[in-house]
Amino acid sequence: MVKVLMVEDDRAYAQEIAGEVLSLLEDVQTSFAQDVQTAIAAIEADPPDLVLVDMIFPLTPADLKVGRPSPEGGERVIAHVTRLFPWIRIVILSGQEKSKAISLLFGHRGITDYIFKDSPYDEIRVRILKQLEAIRCQKAQVGGAGPALVGESAPMQTLRTLIAKIAPEPLSVLILGETGTGKEVVAHQIHSLSRRRGGPFVKVNCAAFAESLLESELFGHRKGSFTGAESDRVGRFEAAEGGTLLLDEIGEVTESVQVKLLRFLQEREFEPVGSNRTVRVDVRLICATNRDLAQMVKEGKFRQDFYHRIRVMPLSIPTLADRKSDIPLLAAHFLKRLARERTRPVTRISPAATSRLMTYSWPGNVRELENV
Repeated sequence: MVKVLMVEDDRAYAQEIAGEVLSLLEDVQTSFAQDVQTAIAAIEADPPDLVLVDMIFPLTPADLKVGRPSPEGGERVIAHVTRLFPWIRIVILSGQEKSKAISLLFGHRGITDYIFKDSPYDEIRVRILKQLEAIRCQKAQVGGAGPALVGESAPMQTLRTLIAKIAPEPLSVLILGETGTGKEVVAHQIHSLSRRRGGPFVKVNCAAFAESLLESELFGHRKGSFTGAESDRVGRFEAAEGGTLLLDEIGEVTESVQVKLLRFLQEREFEPVGSNRTVRVDVRLICATNRDLAQMVKEGKFRQDFYHRIRVMPLSIPTLADRKSDIPLLAAHFLKRLARERTRPVTRISPAATSRLMTYSWPGNVRELENV
């Protein structure tokens, strides 16, 4: 499903486009806004894939009520989208002069087309369809947008807004949350919504490796550098070139590995195990943990300098107990996936079963629900 937001104060024209153009396109969910304030709120609450925006319309609902449009309306929405949601495609749908449109096309990344309002419906439909095809192709390249982030509760709405703000930034992210809350899913969402979405997403569970093996796993090694190193090996940092590297269970990493990771964060380079060759890579680092790293720093169990480097953008994941209203949605999502995997018809969860799911405490969070 491709989500389209149309920002247009002329209700009659918006209804014409909805009926003659958008309703004829497959798998399109359309929403509308008539002023800047409402448009920005809608974008932040549920970022669309495509924004169709007029250039002159009111700034606030109050301006809309008294019929006071602003020539800055379109530019404000465009600036907000390109600054915080750079992956959203923007199409100007306006009657404004072409010279203004051309200057905007060169002035803002993300504007992908300019359509005159008086263009024939068939032409508008074809050009919007071109945008939808590009969006679907982009989603396919990143596996849809990664694993689904399911939930409509207030904590999940807040989380989505934070992800949307964090994703475009090039800085490191620290994801905090109990076991089973979906830290990897959130990391994948950040990657899929970032400018690195066309690159690889690589995950390493740091708790699964002994210290010496973790260094080799992350940074690679040279043949003969240790017993069993029978050939050169490329590490996960190099494998993630141009993309994102998720280090799960970062709280289990030893101090010596923290030092090497700190050097990468400071200088963007490292040496493979047993090598004096310096390797430079372009990788965004996301770390995740269920540990209280701040307390570990106080106890001398985690390096303070490394901690401050990885928590540039901290993100806390709510427990399932904190978003119980999402349980029916999650259960239905897992049931549909199971039915699809086993090629069976989708069944419904009975009210009695739903009631029992809602009253359980779920100490294992979403992962426990998934495995019921």
